[in-house]
Amino acid sequence: APYLRVNYQFMPNWFISGIYGYENVSNNPDEKALEIDSSLRETFFGMQLKGKLYESNQWSVGTFLQYTNHADYNFLGTAQTTDYNVKVSGLRDILAGAIVQKEFQTVDLYGGVFYQNSEADVTGESNTLAIDETIKTQSDFGGMLGANFHVHDKWDINLEYQNRGDHGVDLSATYHFKKPSSKTIIKVVRVPVMVTAPKIGPDSYDGTIHFSEGSNEISKNQVSIIRQLSRFLEDNPKATAVIEGHCDCTGSELKNQHLSEERAVSVKSFIVDYYGVEETRIMTEGYGESMPVDTNDTAEGRENNRRVRIHAAKPETNDT
Repeated sequence: APYLRVNYQFMPNWFISGIYGYENVSNNPDEKALEIDSSLRETFFGMQLKGKLYESNQWSVGTFLQYTNHADYNFLGTAQTTDYNVKVSGLRDILAGAIVQKEFQTVDLYGGVFYQNSEADVTGESNTLAIDETIKTQSDFGGMLGANFHVHDKWDINLEYQNRGDHGVDLSATYHFKKPSSKTIIKVVRVPVMVTAPKIGPDSYDGTIHFSEGSNEISKNQVSIIRQLSRFLEDNPKATAVIEGHCDCTGSELKNQHLSEERAVSVKSFIVDYYGVEETRIMTEGYGESMPVDTNDTAEGRENNRRVRIHAAKPETNDT
């Protein structure tokens, strides 16, 4: 079943997806006692809510809830001495499950389990009996294995095997519609990371905040740097700030791009929420792994690259 998926990221690590595709299912029996032809060659659509509950450097554990509405399914034939001409419409699936994912530079490998519940509207004739009712299929557990290939910053190609009592292979293309939102949950943690003293002058402020690997959480020993920036902005009401997020090269390029943006937003949110600075005075940018200041071949170099750079300055004045 080939299909297209469009992702919308409305919170860090949480997505809502629209799914649209085509499926081809058929049955051509050769048993004389069970001569029923069935066919499904139409489009389907669905929605999925997916999020990560835990994430480390390369591993993540997540959950998903999916609703799918399939196309019509036709049964035509004879079983024993009974003639069938039945149409199944509105075949609906609801899946809820969990996924474990291993992330690499250009591909993610994952596996998961899910619980499926389905129902459908059935109309037609069985011999002389008219049928018009909604039926529920037996609920059951299933499993999946898949690979997600990062072919572009906004496009992924996904190949997935599923077992829902039968076997199926899905091929999909995923478009990432929105980058992380402008709000991030603020956390201050007690993780030891390097500290770089800011440069503060009468007209400008330059500071660097470092982060733990794979994290956008602000460590406790970085708070004083943010506090000094907030005081500079408070003492200079016309000054504005630019916050730049950066990453090392661990993980995929797309993931690092998102993480760099989340780091910048995390610092901005801290300044706005804790010190009352107007958010319109602060701009954020994320540069992913594209602008390292040190080598990524050593632990110390990667630590230098996991950073947010802050620059604040008074507006330039033209003397006449």
